[in-house]
Amino acid sequence: MIVTFKNIGAIKEAKIDLSKKLTIFCGPNNTGKTYLAYCIYALNKIIFSHIYSDFIIKDLQELYSKSKTSVNIFEIYKEYKNEIKEIIKKYFVNELPRTFGLDKILIEKIFPNSSIDLEFDDDITVEDLIVNSLINGKIGYGNDITVDFNKSNQSQNVDIIITSKDSQFDNDFKIFLNSVISSYIIEIIIKSFLHSSYIAPVERNSIFTFSRELSLKRNILVDEMLEMKSEKLKDPYDLLERRATRYPMPVRDGLEISEDLVNYKKRDSEYAFFANTIEETVLDGKVQISKDGEVVFLPNKAKNAKLPIHLSGSIVKSLSSLIIYFRHLAQKGDLIIFDEPELNLHPDAQIIVTRIIAKIMNHGFKVLVNTHSDYIIRELNNLIMLSKLENELESLTQEYGYTKDNMINHKDVGAYLFNFNNKTKVSVKNLPVSEDGFEVESIDKVINDLNSRSQNLYFRLKGM
Repeated sequence: MIVTFKNIGAIKEAKIDLSKKLTIFCGPNNTGKTYLAYCIYALNKIIFSHIYSDFIIKDLQELYSKSKTSVNIFEIYKEYKNEIKEIIKKYFVNELPRTFGLDKILIEKIFPNSSIDLEFDDDITVEDLIVNSLINGKIGYGNDITVDFNKSNQSQNVDIIITSKDSQFDNDFKIFLNSVISSYIIEIIIKSFLHSSYIAPVERNSIFTFSRELSLKRNILVDEMLEMKSEKLKDPYDLLERRATRYPMPVRDGLEISEDLVNYKKRDSEYAFFANTIEETVLDGKVQISKDGEVVFLPNKAKNAKLPIHLSGSIVKSLSSLIIYFRHLAQKGDLIIFDEPELNLHPDAQIIVTRIIAKIMNHGFKVLVNTHSDYIIRELNNLIMLSKLENELESLTQEYGYTKDNMINHKDVGAYLFNFNNKTKVSVKNLPVSEDGFEVESIDKVINDLNSRSQNLYFRLKGM
């Protein structure tokens, strides 16, 4: 799916292909890269929260008369895709205040006329549509009615069967069942082009360190009490709306996770091996959640030490949220948005993290990286070139430590350069990605200028 974002801060228009396995945002500061990353995160998160209540499949009479029917997912997609598109567009705009943590007045000032448009793939196949589909399920309605959903892995049909003591179904049940079936089908359809999202924002360094002080619930309660005490409050619901939007959605979601780590600790993800990889290759230690829900670090060089997160190194603070995500939250097909992965990382660690990003995308995740790092971009280009050198992989593994799951096919990559086209507006340029990677002219120019100055100064110093 291609999404065109319009009037997002200084960005006049940005056309982003969300079907790519790896998406790279790069460009100077203050060009809206993080804004757009927030929008993509919110687009995925909001739709899974809202769209079900607005989407109803209408023709289910056979189900009520014969207690069974078959629903064709592909035909429903073709029939309802424009309706789905309009629902997505509506909710994206309506949820901008929550996305950026601003009230509606500020949103209208900072993001006037913001909108999105969507282009679904006209060549989408049945296989594309059902790749993440639910296979079977069962729901109960009271004590007397059950509804079974059955679909083989390669079928585009979902068989629905009602088992009931009574052959007559009242209107309330029909409304309920229409909603349930619609939710089931729409989830199958949406998962072909949108994905559950996780974001590691630049604020990740502070979320676990200051989670107690930054507590979302505490801030809302304290602010409410203080303002009520001042007797300036006219409408308490106004206050709750303003306080609840104190943080942008990615930061707010991070805080909510940090406040409930005791419960998240009980979950196990099948992708915990990525957490282990980051700890072993980058941190040289283990990130753990204590029984009290605090994040602690156990360095390998001091076996008996258990450092609270605020006493750990900046690299631990930067990567601990990603480790917790992979150990406890990660699900197949997630979109992972990594805002400035280079944050607090030495160049050698940036290169290791870049290789891990390649492994992540090769294990079925989609990844969006917002970066200023020449080291990350260069290593991504190396991994793109590596994919065309598979016959030499054994020698390259011995020489550079590359593995097969480090390879990145250039066709799976979308790269975008953000830059000012005048003093106030930003253009977003789709960078060509070839078998030898992609070039970021704004970074290359800085490096070339720096090398030229260094060379000139060196020759002058040596009197040459």
